[in-house]
Amino acid sequence: MMRQLILIPGIAASVVSCAATTGPADIEGVYQLVELNGESLRYDDQPCGCCIYTGASLSIEPGRYEISVGFRNKNNGMVGTSTEFGTYSVNGRFMTFDWGGGDFHHHLYDAQIDGATITLYLGGDGPGTADQYRAMFRK
Repeated sequence: MMRQLILIPGIAASVVSCAATTGPADIEGVYQLVELNGESLRYDDQPCGCCIYTGASLSIEPGRYEISVGFRNKNNGMVGTSTEFGTYSVNGRFMTFDWGGGDFHHHLYDAQIDGATITLYLGGDGPGTADQYRAMFRK
């Protein structure tokens, strides 16, 4: 009986220490876009989209985020980067964004944090719409 009592606190301590590694303190840093809608980059927004997306970064600082997206417009050849910034909040493994400004509103929606990966939805008319992108960023 005594062995069980000793092992249970040890297991509980292990679970608590593992859970703490995905908390808000761990998410700060710069993440690079590695996948858009399940495809690696250069992402061609077919069939109706105007752009080829060449890269993106997501910077997470205490209470503040910034996202920069590189693109080439297929219609006019323009190459550029669009940037958005704002604040965020974290609840466990989930993250929400509040737009603060920038030269383009990317419409960032709910994100999920999984270790060094943040997966979020952006663009379109909101969660679940056909014109929304699923973006995976890795630190």
